[in-house]
Amino acid sequence: MSSKIQFQHSKEAIQGGSKSFRLASLILDEKSKVGAYSLYRWCRYCDDVIDQSAQGEADLALSGLIAQTEKALAGDPFPDSSPFSGLRSLAVDFEISSPYFFELLEGFKMDVTSFKFDNFEDLKKYCYHVAGVVGLMMSQILEASDERAPLCADYLGRAMQLTNISRDIAEDFSLKRIYIPGDWLLGANVPPAELMNPIYQDKVFALVLRLLESADQFYLEGRKGIEFLPFRAGWSITVASFLYQGIGLKIRKQGSRALLGRTVLSLSEKITYVVLGSLHFLRGRFKTALFGFKERSI
Repeated sequence: MSSKIQFQHSKEAIQGGSKSFRLASLILDEKSKVGAYSLYRWCRYCDDVIDQSAQGEADLALSGLIAQTEKALAGDPFPDSSPFSGLRSLAVDFEISSPYFFELLEGFKMDVTSFKFDNFEDLKKYCYHVAGVVGLMMSQILEASDERAPLCADYLGRAMQLTNISRDIAEDFSLKRIYIPGDWLLGANVPPAELMNPIYQDKVFALVLRLLESADQFYLEGRKGIEFLPFRAGWSITVASFLYQGIGLKIRKQGSRALLGRTVLSLSEKITYVVLGSLHFLRGRFKTALFGFKERSI
């Protein structure tokens, strides 16, 4: 009964937190859903705790998350309503390395300490910690079959995070967070403190386009790992990646006005990307089955 209650809480978390991930997850088998929802619930909770912490209290909140995660992975009991319930089972059942959980929390530490992103390498490091490592954990949950799969999963995670960053420029700035690399801003003559000043809107949007171009490269490389996943898992991840990349395409279409709000996909746009992602995946599997064709691996 306890595991059913935990699953229900996890399902509610993804329904309320990410409609795109929820939509793509419907394709997964039940075992994968249990793992994916449980991981999402914990990740989302930790992210929300950091974002909602009052200024000056985020470091204390992060320490609490680390302590609770340590206890959960050690097997300490938590109420079914807690996102830490079942965390040890998640790690054991899917053979997820415990350090991965703390690598993600290390990414939140970069937010708490107002880490300065001096260049794109700094940003890639951040994207690994807050999203690439989630891809690594998901590759375990989805039972990827090849040693090359984790790198691809990391790349897809980073691609999605770069899309998030491109979408949330204004929201992040309101939290005193700037993820656009400092040397990019310097090269464009945009003072960081004036990032949202309308006089720099076109220049900032040009930098957002650079972020999206980088994301597209990560999507391209990351999707090469789809062939290492079971059928339903590969289908689900392909759809998820198309939905997220679709956000980036919509940002491009909106132009610089996309900086003024949070770009979201309409229901019809989501359906379109579900269909496109499905066709892309099925075409790839058909070629592999019929001709032994596989996309070039990394």
